[in-house]
Order: sequence, then C-alpha cells, then structure tokens
Amino acid sequence: MAGVGATWTVMVGAIADKAGLDLTPAAIAKLVAAGVTAVSGYVLGSKILTWAATPLILAFPVAGVPAAIAVNATLNGLFTLRLGLACASKFSRPDFDTSDVLDLALGIGGFLIKMPTSAELSLVRELLS
Repeated sequence: MAGVGATWTVMVGAIADKAGLDLTPAAIAKLVAAGVTAVSGYVLGSKILTWAATPLILAFPVAGVPAAIAVNATLNGLFTLRLGLACASKFSRPDFDTSDVLDLALGIGGFLIKMPTSAELSLVRELLS
C-alpha cells in the first residue's frame, strides 16, 4: 500500500494542479491517507483470500500465480481509477476549496470500496494493457 499511496499522492497533486487548486501537501496527504486506510481492509481481505487459495495456486502454478497477480493489479488499478475520477470530479467544481478536502476524505471509503462494474473492469483492463 505504500507504493500505491505514493502514486496516489502524485496523482491527486497533479489533478489539483490541473484544476487550479492550491492544495497543501498536508491536505493531499490527508486525502490519500484516508483512501489508503479505506482500501487497506479490502486489500487485506483479498490477500487472505489469496492465501486461502494457496493450495490451488501451488497445484496449478502456471495458472494460479498469474491469476493472483492479475487480481492484485486489477484491484490497484480500480482503486486508482476511482480515486482519480472522484478527485477530478470534485476538484473541477467551481465552489470546491481546501475546506472541502476533509469532506472528500471522510466520504472516500464509500466510493472506493464498492462492487466494481463491468465497465470499470473493462476500463482498468484497457488502462493496464
């Protein structure tokens, strides 16, 4: 999650700059920390599921290992896509200011950890390829 957090920090900062917002590094860090916290439980669950599937992965390493890697990459891509789209949408509002970052951080879990749609998965697959 540290690598994802670093990527998200750069991405959120770039989206804020593009939107003409002057967000402090502390505000960006709070927003990213909220996102990382929100998805950490979800990612931990997927890691436990992967660990539980280890006998299958070991029995079929040719298919199992790439499948586990693909699931991890897809989840990271999905969370990054959702965070980026949410920030772009919120930051582009004319009335958005730095005080709205806290509201965004508080609500971040709701839109990051929901069941992915087929359109989202297709977009993530396209972006990752």
